[in-house]
Amino acid sequence: MECEPPVPTAMALASMASALRTASLPPKIGIKNNRLPGGMEMKAFLSAVIVALGMALGAAVILGEVQTPAEQAFTTQGVRL
Repeated sequence: MECEPPVPTAMALASMASALRTASLPPKIGIKNNRLPGGMEMKAFLSAVIVALGMALGAAVILGEVQTPAEQAFTTQGVRL
């Protein structure tokens, strides 16, 4: 005799669907609609852009001062470029 797997009832399916819906919701952290208060999203984004630009410019200046051109870095006495 082979045993067939049990067929889930409508009540069991509804409870599984409810559990899946609540499991996929983000946690409540006390901020309405998961947004920053007072329209701070744009300020945070602009601050991040300004910081990224500053870091890129700083890196460009530092690398421009530290790096040596290939003509100077890879020459020896017997090589002409």
